[in-house]
Amino acid sequence: MSYTKPNILKDVIRTFGVVFGDIGTSPIYTMPVIFMFTPITLDNVLGIVSLIIWTLILIVTMQYVWLAMSLNCNGEGGTIVLREMLLRLVMRREISVKIVAILSFIAISLTIGDSIITPAISILSSVEGLSFIPNLNILSRTTIVMIACAIIVFLFSIQNNGTEKVGNFFGPIMLIWFLSLAILGILHIISRPQILLAFNPIYAIQYLFKYRIVGFSVLANVILCATGGESLFADMGHFGRKSITYGWTIVFIALILHYMGQGAFLLYSGCSTNLFFSMAFALISKMYPLFLVLVMLATMIASQTVISSLYSICFQSINNKLIPRMKIRYTSLHHKSQIYIPFINWFLMCAIILVIILFKYSLKLTAAYGFAMSGTMTITSIFLTWIFFIKRQYLLFVLAIFMVIVDSTFFLSGLGKLTQGGYWSLVFASIPFSIITLYVSGQHRLYKHTTPVTMKSFINTFNDAYKKYLKIRATGVFLVRDSFKLPVYVHNTIIVNKIIYQDNILVSLRKHDHPFGLEYDFENDLTDGLRHFVISVGYMTFANIEKIFLEVGIFPVAIFYGIEEIETNNFFWQIFALIKKIAPSFVKFYNLPTEKLHGVMMSTKI
Repeated sequence: MSYTKPNILKDVIRTFGVVFGDIGTSPIYTMPVIFMFTPITLDNVLGIVSLIIWTLILIVTMQYVWLAMSLNCNGEGGTIVLREMLLRLVMRREISVKIVAILSFIAISLTIGDSIITPAISILSSVEGLSFIPNLNILSRTTIVMIACAIIVFLFSIQNNGTEKVGNFFGPIMLIWFLSLAILGILHIISRPQILLAFNPIYAIQYLFKYRIVGFSVLANVILCATGGESLFADMGHFGRKSITYGWTIVFIALILHYMGQGAFLLYSGCSTNLFFSMAFALISKMYPLFLVLVMLATMIASQTVISSLYSICFQSINNKLIPRMKIRYTSLHHKSQIYIPFINWFLMCAIILVIILFKYSLKLTAAYGFAMSGTMTITSIFLTWIFFIKRQYLLFVLAIFMVIVDSTFFLSGLGKLTQGGYWSLVFASIPFSIITLYVSGQHRLYKHTTPVTMKSFINTFNDAYKKYLKIRATGVFLVRDSFKLPVYVHNTIIVNKIIYQDNILVSLRKHDHPFGLEYDFENDLTDGLRHFVISVGYMTFANIEKIFLEVGIFPVAIFYGIEEIETNNFFWQIFALIKKIAPSFVKFYNLPTEKLHGVMMSTKI
């Protein structure tokens, strides 16, 4: 599947709503949380704003726009793409393969964990802006929490409709948002033009050396300005590198202007309480309610971006056999990346509501936010370094090493957040990490304890059976993993139970390295009465097997598949067995005709 770009300007505007929603709303909470405990002086303001500017330049621009987006698979990006790319490069080294696998598990888990905190902090921070509206400043914290939870429920209730119908509105709304950020910033910069000195990185360096340990700990909050930066790489396949790069140029300018505007407001007002809303109210008090509506829309769009990205991550993980199959619904006739996963949707909604109720204040949530993201960024830079080294792109390799140092510094600074609530990001990440680890290990163990039949030995016994026994005058299909080793159920069904058809077709689904693409054809006939049909599919592509059968003229009266019955006394493998049992089977996952399905039990002890 390739993305066609009818109009580069239209694509750039669309990126505002899909790619930059998260990073675009970071000004609401980044500077406010930093200056909760930082004295407002000229040097401190210049130092903090300079740190933010150069964080956006180094991490977002250099690491993601330049380095990461130079690597792609058919235009697709993201952690799983880097994982697949690196696994192909180190596939002959067992230790390297294990390291890549573990790091990718951690990165995916941290991203999923962060997906719980992002909508919570975005929505809660926007609702807190209601306190600036006359007669609403007496709202209790319980009321604010309830309003935030209501918005979350509404947001997740409309997910089953898909984002395509409202997607065209996201971009223009976020364009207005970024223009508003830039204008507010410029109007405040005019009053204190010395804030422009923050472009000089020397102020950032001086701040760190002056405060040392305290300055180092501040980095844990500075990284909040780059939240959502990984979306630039992950969403590259939807819009292309050029559109995202152009879009980031505009967003970067708007963010820099606004952060400098916040710094200028601090210098002449000395007020850091509710900084974002205070600087807006100071200029547009009469239009503030309208601006607050824009803020809420922007945070909802930012949350929508995170939710959609999580669906994509889970879908890629399912296709790579990292997590169990789940029921997936496609919400667009034109874009396969627009999907809806009911279980993920409702689980995420409940988790976000729980976080809002537990923390109650957006500034408290910042303690749990950013740590997981900096961990993901560090793993991404490690992958980039590894790939550039193997490919002998030494200039990019050196730059990637520098980014590992930068990301690691932010990650280490975030360790102090663990005792302040940051452990919640690890708690949330531990859930998908445990599932991924258990599921992948269980799959390997199950395959190890299964004794598949080699194709060569099966053909020998099949030839004898095909000549000797009575055949059903029809076509029978047997779902298999590959053509080299067959599951035991095929041998038991055909040879032991003597269920032999005139035309017996082995069907295997193969995942190839590209995200999109679908190819299918018969391989050479294995022997008289036995054929092999192969479907090659991209790891982000859904294969409608029933439709494929109709196109190539396969009309089976029965479709056989194996059902794994796992026997074990080990507690962890019992959990794995339960996961396998409740997860949708292969046939349900690909919507095969139920009236033709025949499950054959295969009992395995692990």
